[in-house]
Amino acid sequence: MKALSQPLFASLHGYDRAQLGPDLFSGALIALLSIPISMGYAQLAGLPPVYGLYGSLVPILLFAMLSTTREFIFGVDAAPAAMIGAVLASLGVTPGGAEAMRIVPVLTLYVALWLAVFALVHADKAVDYISEPVMGGFISGVCCEIILMQVPKLLGSATGTGELFELLGHVFDAAKVINWPTAALGFGTLAILLIAPRKWPKVPWVPVMMVAGGLLGAFAPLDDWGVALLAAVCWGFLHFLFMITQVKGMDMFPAVKDGDLAIVFRMQQEYAKNDVIAYRTDTGTKFGRIVARATDVVTIDDNGSLTVNGTTQTGEILYPTYPDEDGSLTYPYTVPENSVFVLGDYRTRATDSRLLGAVSLDQVEGKVITILRRRGL
Repeated sequence: MKALSQPLFASLHGYDRAQLGPDLFSGALIALLSIPISMGYAQLAGLPPVYGLYGSLVPILLFAMLSTTREFIFGVDAAPAAMIGAVLASLGVTPGGAEAMRIVPVLTLYVALWLAVFALVHADKAVDYISEPVMGGFISGVCCEIILMQVPKLLGSATGTGELFELLGHVFDAAKVINWPTAALGFGTLAILLIAPRKWPKVPWVPVMMVAGGLLGAFAPLDDWGVALLAAVCWGFLHFLFMITQVKGMDMFPAVKDGDLAIVFRMQQEYAKNDVIAYRTDTGTKFGRIVARATDVVTIDDNGSLTVNGTTQTGEILYPTYPDEDGSLTYPYTVPENSVFVLGDYRTRATDSRLLGAVSLDQVEGKVITILRRRGL
C-alpha cells in the first residue's frame, strides 16, 4: 500500500536539471531503437506493426509515471509476443486479422491476471532454477523466428507466419516474386547498419536510417514502385476505430466511384444486409454490399434475378444480377458460418462473391460510414 500513496513521477524527486538535455537525447535514441524492435514483436504476436509502436511508447510512459525508482528496464518483450503468436497459430487465426484483434486483448487480460497471481505468491523465485543455456536457446530461437518472418518483407511480400518449415516456405515463395525496389531499400539499409558503424562509430545509424526512410516515404513515389508503407501509423490511435482509404475500381458504381475516399468504421460488431463494407482480398481492399449472411441460401439465375431464402431481392440496384461465368459457385448456395455474401452495385461488371466466394468476417475491415466524393483530383 505504500507504493499507492506515492505521487506521480515520484522518481523525479531531487532530479538534477542539468542532466535534462543529455537525458532527453539519450531517451530519444533509445525510443528510436525500440520502435523497429517493437514493430517486429507486434508481428510476432500476430498484430499489425503499428501496435508495436503503441506498445513501445504508451506503457513505458505510464510505468515511469507510477514507478518510485529511477533504475528500471521496461518495454515490449519477445517471450510473450512469441507465445501469443503461437496461440493464434494453434487456433488457426489469421495474423493481423479482425479475429486476432479480438483475441489478443483477451489473452493480454489473462496474462495480466496470472502475473498478479505470481506476484502474490512470489513466483519470481522460480527463475533461479532456469539454466542460462535454456534461456539463451529460447531467446536465440525467438530471434531466428523474427528474422525468418521479416525476410519475405525484405523481398516485397507479406510477413511470414507459422513454424520453422512454414517460415522457410514463405521465404522461398517470396524469392520467386521479388520486388526489387523493396529489396534494394531493405538490404541496402542492412548493409549500412552493419558496415557504417565501423567507419563512423559515433553516428547513431539506426535513428539516421529511420529518418531517411521517413523522408523517402514522404517524398519518393514508393507506392508506384510497389514498396509497402506503414500507412496505418499516420492515423495514430484513430486507426483503432477508423480506416480511411481510396476506392479503386467501379464495383460500387454509381454509389461509390473510383478515386472516392471511404471512411470505414472498424468497431462494428455485427453486419446487416445492405451494409456496405470494406474487405481484404489477395489483390487489395475491395468494397461491396452484403446481400446475405451466414446460413442464408442465395440463388442467382440466368435471368438476372437474385433470391435470398426464397425471396426475390429488389431495391435501388440499377443492374441485373447474373452468375459469374468464371466463378465456381453452384446455386442455390448456402453462405458458410462466420461469412457474408457480398455483391457490388455495378452487378454487370463487379468482381465480388460470385467469383471470389463468400467473404469471411476475418477479411472484413469494417462498415463504410461516409464517402468523400472525388472532385477533379
